[in-house]
Amino acid sequence: MSVMVNYREDIAPHTDSTDPDLRSVMMRLMKEMYFNTSDLTEFMKSMGDQRDYSTIMRSIQRMLSGEVKVSGEMIVILHMLLGQRLRLKERYPDIEWEVQPDQRHIAHVDNYKIVLIPERKKWKIDCRRVGDKHSLTWERFSHSIEEAKYRCLSYIEAREIEDALLHSEVAI
Repeated sequence: MSVMVNYREDIAPHTDSTDPDLRSVMMRLMKEMYFNTSDLTEFMKSMGDQRDYSTIMRSIQRMLSGEVKVSGEMIVILHMLLGQRLRLKERYPDIEWEVQPDQRHIAHVDNYKIVLIPERKKWKIDCRRVGDKHSLTWERFSHSIEEAKYRCLSYIEAREIEDALLHSEVAI
């Protein structure tokens, strides 16, 4: 005996403009990647969203509050970011973190030196390419050591992608 499934009925409840399920999916994905509205806004800007920063942030806030529908594009973006996080876990499964007497955590990953610095129950991130005098230090702090580790690995991967694109002769 076969059962007919009406996909329209399955999809329809999830497309309501204030659907709490899509909002909860968005909130869960953001939480899993340690993203707040500012982080997602900065990501959107860095990837080419040409709207004003405040416009992007307000759009995200309105989706999270249920004022407007969570867009399918936003769910796709968040799933892609989650995919990045899973790839990072696979790519760097055994990073050795050296804990200093002052509780700094130091690791060498690829061609980068990462230093996680505890300050007022949060973690400041210093991530430098070896031999580079410039570094990336987040002005905002990470709330947990796991969040700080994820953020610096995400930064490293983004820089590698940018470098590959800059040195590529392939038209995009």
